[in-house]
Amino acid sequence: MNADNLRNEILSLPIADRAELAEALLLSLEPESMGDALPKWLAEASDRLQAYNEGKLISSDYNEALDRVKNSI
Repeated sequence: MNADNLRNEILSLPIADRAELAEALLLSLEPESMGDALPKWLAEASDRLQAYNEGKLISSDYNEALDRVKNSI
């Protein structure tokens, strides 16, 4: 499986599963190379998941989000 296929499969998972995977991936990086970014990213991911669960944040399809970014450039 190539990275694009894996990315697409991961993005089709429920948001809670994606958040857990994001945390695991961040933790797999060398902490020294992350500096103080890792705790900030983990807090951000946690805050976003909480906001989503509380209905304060909506999710977007990957392709729709990518199109919005491309159109804003």
